[in-house]
Amino acid sequence: MSRFKGILSICLAAAFVISALSGIALWIWKGGMILGTARWIVTGVHTWSSVAMAALVLIHFLMNLRMLRGELRAAGKRDREQ
Repeated sequence: MSRFKGILSICLAAAFVISALSGIALWIWKGGMILGTARWIVTGVHTWSSVAMAALVLIHFLMNLRMLRGELRAAGKRDREQ
């Protein structure tokens, strides 16, 4: 499970970097070619890397849901003890 979380985190980081860089390129270059690449290709890369990132964030959240519940229970117990 730990190895899967590591791979998931690397894929999430890669999707973020691709989405961020393509978004910056689309923002800077308003029309025509972007670094020798057709704008529609950069737009597609940006869209699909963002979709992948959203899906990976959802998977990451679901995998860590049990840990989050434990942390919330522990915080609730500490609040009641004080």
